[in-house]
Order: sequence, then structure tokens, then C-alpha cells
Amino acid sequence: MGVHESALEGDGHTWLALDYSDSLTDPKVIVTETDDGNSLVVANTFKEFLSSLLQYEEVYDLDGNIIYIE
Repeated sequence: MGVHESALEGDGHTWLALDYSDSLTDPKVIVTETDDGNSLVVANTFKEFLSSLLQYEEVYDLDGNIIYIE
């Protein structure tokens, strides 16, 4: 990960991270692959990222079956 990134969650070489390269107070949320240095913007701000999250009940029924359809 770069100097302007802070990891949120990941496994191996793929991480969900905050990218502070454009703003120290309102980072982008990215998925970054550390081997090749590739990244993809998930949300332009952390607030945008939080507002896009779904509640568990919107995705799964009481038995744990997926009910969410795009």
C-alpha cells in the first residue's frame, strides 16, 4: 500500500483501504492489489461508502439465504 493509504480490511494482497492522496479529511475508499499496485475507487468519499452499505436483513433472510437481487 502507498504512503497515502490506510487499510480497512483485506486478505493477502487485496485490501479495502482509505486513500488520503487527494484529501486528508475526506478520503476515497478503494480496493487495492498490492502486488501490481492496481486500485479501483469504490466510493469517492467515506460518507458515500457508508451510505451505500446494506443492512444484513436487506441481503439475507432469517435462515441466512441470500434475498438481495440487483
